[in-house]
Amino acid sequence: FPVMFRLYGAYAVSGTGGYTTTLSGNDTEVDYEGFNSTILGASYTGLPFVAINFEMVNFEWDEDEDGNDVSNEWSHYLLSVSLPINL
Repeated sequence: FPVMFRLYGAYAVSGTGGYTTTLSGNDTEVDYEGFNSTILGASYTGLPFVAINFEMVNFEWDEDEDGNDVSNEWSHYLLSVSLPINL
């Protein structure tokens, strides 16, 4: 029988990354280390071949490229529609 509900999660243990921000008209690049993230999601498949997904994503890092301790964290929510295909 088809599975109509699905719960899933993911955890990234460690990583590096970066972003560019604009302050007072000047672009500043920020690189960071000690990055980790958590993703929790739920999916509902009520129509054939179409799934509605909801995810909660949390990112945080604790060190910049120079080794300074920083504490940055952000999160967002994602609502999407997908076409799950099993290969």
